[in-house]
Amino acid sequence: MELKRRCYARETLPMTCFKPLFLLWLSVILFVIAPNLAHAQDTIYYAKKRKAGFNQAEYEQKSYYLSLLKMVLEKTRAEFGDYSLAPADTAMINRRALTNLALDKGISIVWSEPPAKLDPELEVIDIPLIMKHENYLALVIREEDKAKFSAIDSSHQLKKLTAGRIAFANDIERYKRNGYSYTTGAATYNNLFVMLQHKRIDYFPIILYGAYLNVHKYQGLIVEDTLALNYPKGIYYIVRKDNVRLKQRLIKGFKLAQQDGSFAKHFASHSMMKPYQHFDPSSRRVFTLQ
Repeated sequence: MELKRRCYARETLPMTCFKPLFLLWLSVILFVIAPNLAHAQDTIYYAKKRKAGFNQAEYEQKSYYLSLLKMVLEKTRAEFGDYSLAPADTAMINRRALTNLALDKGISIVWSEPPAKLDPELEVIDIPLIMKHENYLALVIREEDKAKFSAIDSSHQLKKLTAGRIAFANDIERYKRNGYSYTTGAATYNNLFVMLQHKRIDYFPIILYGAYLNVHKYQGLIVEDTLALNYPKGIYYIVRKDNVRLKQRLIKGFKLAQQDGSFAKHFASHSMMKPYQHFDPSSRRVFTLQ
């Protein structure tokens, strides 16, 4: 109290008077910002899908990749705190999403097959998101062509037929490198189904759940049951290298989910992954794309 009285009694404050004033100022600042710090959270933006008739709310409810991401983040809530997930402002295909992620333009994470040349700003979280048979693609064909495809016993025969691919897809070069005939006249997978119906292509390869969960919507199309293509890469979460916090949080969350079995349980129980429960690659002729 004596120090305080002397400080206020002088026109020019000595250095000894600044310490209590500084501590008073610091306590006021902490009182103001502490509630905000206590409620700080990671805000994670993911790519909104771009396709005809896309329903964002339905996607968020049914997406395996998004629900898996939520589970992994929940595992680390105690260590890393709260989080929120939000779609990016603009819908985009995976290639554009990866570009925006590399440029740090409104995207925090992408789930995708890593491109052959990954941007140096990006890093793959090296944990395959589909635990079983993730590298296999089914072939969607016209039902009337079932016998023709069942008779195929070599990749050379399949390469004579025209596959449908999405324009700007990450895997175009792989089909070219392996000698497959293909056309890229589609903007979405929905377009590929329609192109197949109208005989503009002979077949198109698609990830298992994409085939089995959608083929029933298109009259005259089926999932071919004797062939499959195999990829050397699966689907992974991809983040920016400099987003160290998110990278560490994902790795820690996956480790915990693997240890307690919740990762495997989530995969086995999610509706999107049901086709994998009945898929047996040993019963098919499998052609590998290098």
